[in-house]
Amino acid sequence: MNISLFYSPGSCSLAPHIVLNEIGEPFKLRKFSTANSDNFSAEYLAVNPKGRIPALQIDGFTLTENAAILAFLGRRFPNSGLYPPEHSEA
Repeated sequence: MNISLFYSPGSCSLAPHIVLNEIGEPFKLRKFSTANSDNFSAEYLAVNPKGRIPALQIDGFTLTENAAILAFLGRRFPNSGLYPPEHSEA
């Protein structure tokens, strides 16, 4: 599995970074500093045309909103215990 987190220091990308560490799967960090407007570079806009940080790629599939990224990781890696099990509301 190939996982990459596109992040910027001091941004909300810290949350998925922590979750990825807790999950324990190997992943790559790709730094695009919002302070330097790196998130508007052609390279990053190819990942996320809106230029927003963070973005997560897993085997070519890209997610770009923090809430969606966190929910996806919780569901994709249920053994991590970071997301409630299905039907836990009952």
